Amino acid sequence: MYKEKNEELMCRYKAGEHELLWELVELNMGICYKFAHKYHLSGLDFDDMVSMMKGFLIEAIEKYDPSKGTAFSTYAYIVMSTRFLNVLRNNNIRELDVVSIDTPIGENITIQDCLEDLGMTPLEQLDYTETNKLLKEVVMSLNDEEKEIITRLFIHGHTQREVAKYLGCNQVTVSRKSKKILNKLRLKLERLTR
Repeated sequence: MYKEKNEELMCRYKAGEHELLWELVELNMGICYKFAHKYHLSGLDFDDMVSMMKGFLIEAIEKYDPSKGTAFSTYAYIVMSTRFLNVLRNNNIRELDVVSIDTPIGENITIQDCLEDLGMTPLEQLDYTETNKLLKEVVMSLNDEEKEIITRLFIHGHTQREVAKYLGCNQVTVSRKSKKILNKLRLKLERLTR
């Protein structure tokens, strides 16, 4: 029943009935919960993970191409895995096991197929990985408070006021510190890329 309903809604959504997006999201939220349960880490709040996965699910719905013959749930899971791995790497939380891009993940589909579906060539994938390594190196040079400010502002999308409340200071202080941190990051990146 799920598969047929999902296929019907997906076809209608792709045909231009964009108001069906939220119905598709609700129908597929189980994938988000399954992923969040599987990869729930002590450093990440479960509800935050579900929220993050929901955003990745929307991206998967928008980019999914039924003509490729891949089950949507398989495609969505790969999009979530790829994006989540990037979040882990960018935040230095924990690395997942590394697998080959030739690893099968469904019937007649590999990780490579999904990356191609996302529009990334192997060269772009390599460049993206190298850029992430460089950014990680620069971010790791920050002290704990600086990492906390940057993570809350730019990863979790908190306002300066929310970060200030968390740190026990005022919004102006967070604004000044974030400008200094961004300038520090920019200078370090410039030095590393020369």
